[in-house]
Amino acid sequence: MGACTSTKQKRYEIVRTLMPYKVHVMAIIWPKNQHNLFDFESSSYCVKEIEVDFSAQLATVDKELVALTKSEWARNSIEIANITLNEQQAFINSISQQQDHKLWAVLKSETNQFQSIDVRVVLSIKHWDLKIGDIIKLGRVRMHLLEYAFMTPCDEATQYQDDQEDDIQTISDVASCRICFSSKASEINPLISPCKCEGSVKYIHLECLQKWIGIQLKIKQGDHFIQYLCKRLDCEICKFTFRNTYTFQDKSYSVLKLPKPKSSYITFKVTNDDKSKEAMIYVVEIGEKTELKIGRIPDCDIKLRDISVSRSHAMLKLIPTSKHTTDNPDYTIRVQDCKSKFGTLVLAQDQDLLIIPEDGKSPILFQTGRVLLQCVQKKKVNQKPAYKHPDNVVLIQIETKPQLDQQEQMQDSFVTHDELTAGDIIISNSQNPHKPQPNMDVKEDSICDER
Repeated sequence: MGACTSTKQKRYEIVRTLMPYKVHVMAIIWPKNQHNLFDFESSSYCVKEIEVDFSAQLATVDKELVALTKSEWARNSIEIANITLNEQQAFINSISQQQDHKLWAVLKSETNQFQSIDVRVVLSIKHWDLKIGDIIKLGRVRMHLLEYAFMTPCDEATQYQDDQEDDIQTISDVASCRICFSSKASEINPLISPCKCEGSVKYIHLECLQKWIGIQLKIKQGDHFIQYLCKRLDCEICKFTFRNTYTFQDKSYSVLKLPKPKSSYITFKVTNDDKSKEAMIYVVEIGEKTELKIGRIPDCDIKLRDISVSRSHAMLKLIPTSKHTTDNPDYTIRVQDCKSKFGTLVLAQDQDLLIIPEDGKSPILFQTGRVLLQCVQKKKVNQKPAYKHPDNVVLIQIETKPQLDQQEQMQDSFVTHDELTAGDIIISNSQNPHKPQPNMDVKEDSICDER
């Protein structure tokens, strides 16, 4: 007879820092693979719940929800999110840098969306007030709020007046624009370094870059909107993706210079996925409207021709603020869902969204990929550990995490903002990076004099 071989896994010691409270985690998993969308009208989903009292990484393993420490790993695991617990508060954060697998807050107006789950648990925010830089997701389509302006009829007369240019200052001939070869720069038209090019092609005038991008735009104009279709803005030399906006010392520089409408307007950048080579700039004239409908049908104010977008998907409402007057209009742009199939999502960039609320407060429903997550803080009845791994999940102790896939390490083409350093922008002579350095006297006892 052959020797018997044990099939038991080697046990290892798990080091966890337990908190005096626990976090109840509920995951709703939709098994079908449909472009990382969650079908809110489907009934083919499974629900998993765990309670965790330590900082952990949430993952799914063969339809099981597990909480892993930094020294644990499971085969066939799909990472979802990180939860961080300290003495005061608990937070949830994204793991992946891919847009679809980040945390998106779900906007739903219905509380009885899932019939097999307690409706008191599946509550989420019903609307969200947008700010510049916010990203909303409708099906596979992402809309990034770039700009908005509310004007009165008096403002229209001055809308198209040219900006007064600052005094132009000359810098060293070594640092010059790669397009016009001029070394002049000013505050409104500085020399910037928007990509990874070095040497004589490092700098480019802001206006030269704006004109170069403007040549590539395809324009489609309607009654109350203008569409600018452009390919992904890549540098033709180093292939680095330009950002929409660059900032330096609290001043913003936009590489997209578009004609402004005569009345109040909202500007969105619309893309489909991270690998998309094309983007659409959508400028919508508001006029006297207080509601803008987003969807696929022709009656919508913002029409998105993608099959994942519902006919009437979402609504933008203009809510007057406390500063609103007839002479100085000021509104809050509020987005809410209109009973769409795949939901209306807001990228969780606000820190307030990532705080896990205590029991009794309205929790936020997050989506990451095809998983919905909801976390709530609860009190511990006793000091025993709240979490135990499922018996059918095999875990491995590791010292370092496995390397990420190449797709995970790809540059995110949806980054819209970059902070310029002092060496990436030239406005005056004092910022010239090629200014010669003063000669340094060598002391007699220098190391260079040693024989």
